[in-house]
Amino acid sequence: MTNDTASAASATALPLAPGNWALDPFHSSVGFTVRHLGIAKVRGRFERLEAELFVGERVEDVRVSATVDLASIDTGNADRDAHVRASDLLDVEKRPTMTYRSTRV
Repeated sequence: MTNDTASAASATALPLAPGNWALDPFHSSVGFTVRHLGIAKVRGRFERLEAELFVGERVEDVRVSATVDLASIDTGNADRDAHVRASDLLDVEKRPTMTYRSTRV
C-alpha cells in the first residue's frame, strides 16, 4: 500500500494516515463463487485489478473503489473462461472492465 498524499498522521483512531492509498495488486484480489446446475460450486477470480482506498478523518469517510479487467477471469478451466468472456455472458469486447465503489466500510 502506498499513500499518494503527503498528509501528517492525525490524532484519530484510524490506523492509516488520511489520504488516497493505492492497493497493492499482489495482495488484493476479486474472487467469486457461483452455483453450476444447482449442484456444484465454481470458484474463480479476476487476475488484474486496480484498487484505491480513501481514508478520511473519520471511519465514516473511508471509501474503497476498484476497476477490474474482466478479460482476466480465471476459473481454472480455459474453455469455461473463454465462454464467460464471450458476448452471451460478460461480453468483454463491449464491457472490458467492471467498477466497484463502496457505499460504506
